[in-house]
Amino acid sequence: MAKKIHPDVIKLGIVSFLTDLSSEMIFSVFAIFFTGIAGASAALLGLVEGLADLASASLNYFSGWISDKTGKRKIFAMAGYGFSTLAKVILVISTSVLSLSIFRVIERLGKSFRGAPRDAWLADLTHHQNRGYSFGIHKALDKSGAILGPLVAYGLISWLGNTPQSFKILFVVALIPALLSVVVLTKIKDQPCVKSERISMVAGTGTISGRDNAIYTSASTVAGDINNSGLIIGTNGAGINLSSSSIGGSIINNSGAIIEGNYTGLYVNATTIAGTVNNAGTIVGSYNGISVGSSVIAGNITNTGLTSGANGSGIALTNSSIGGSILNAGTGT
Repeated sequence: MAKKIHPDVIKLGIVSFLTDLSSEMIFSVFAIFFTGIAGASAALLGLVEGLADLASASLNYFSGWISDKTGKRKIFAMAGYGFSTLAKVILVISTSVLSLSIFRVIERLGKSFRGAPRDAWLADLTHHQNRGYSFGIHKALDKSGAILGPLVAYGLISWLGNTPQSFKILFVVALIPALLSVVVLTKIKDQPCVKSERISMVAGTGTISGRDNAIYTSASTVAGDINNSGLIIGTNGAGINLSSSSIGGSIINNSGAIIEGNYTGLYVNATTIAGTVNNAGTIVGSYNGISVGSSVIAGNITNTGLTSGANGSGIALTNSSIGGSILNAGTGT
């Protein structure tokens, strides 16, 4: 016998309906207002839209990871919906080119952050017999808001006239369903889920290779570990190259795993690692095995495997700070 749809699925659908109604009321007239009334150029519009598209996909991975890590759904979904709503307040306060640009990007960041926790929340609410149906209902409500939004905007502008003041009134009206969506969301009971105690932001059990570096970060943040159980090969650079970045967890190379680079196996430059560097496998480079320059590692550097630099050092430290110890119970050459 098919399971009934959980009532919270409908409630989350209403939240998405109200949010999309609000957003699409604004998005449907945004380009006209941005260029025709605010006076921005078409080139700037293209740049802002590109940044908005980037923002809409930039936080899905992180928000999904942290939701699983903490076992919480509602708080992160609320943060995303709340962020989008606050962005719309900007339009009520100011409609300058700068304010419009900030609104467009911040609103999409909110969308990016809420998506994964909300979908995981929906999955937690459903049974395998009706999961597809439940997601279908939610998506139907979501898209209904997206369809209705431009129609409401068209009706308002047609009624009020095509004037700057009419658009400002539209922005105020659009804020109302956005606020209602947050109110409805606060009334939904959180769905507890099992924490993922040891989940990494970057984890590998296969092969990652690159013409230069296999894994490369620059001016970036990784909230968790970089955890390798497979093969990482940088053909002309480093196996892992971390430059001007922040690692919230540890660098872990498990037993049997290999990190290999033509220059350095693991290269850490101007980077902060909040955890440790642990090698139980093999880290090799034609110059240094592990090279750390102008960086901070909060914990230990531990080698219980093989760390080898064919023409340099097994482990090389330059102008760096290690909060713990350098421990070797393996082989360093």
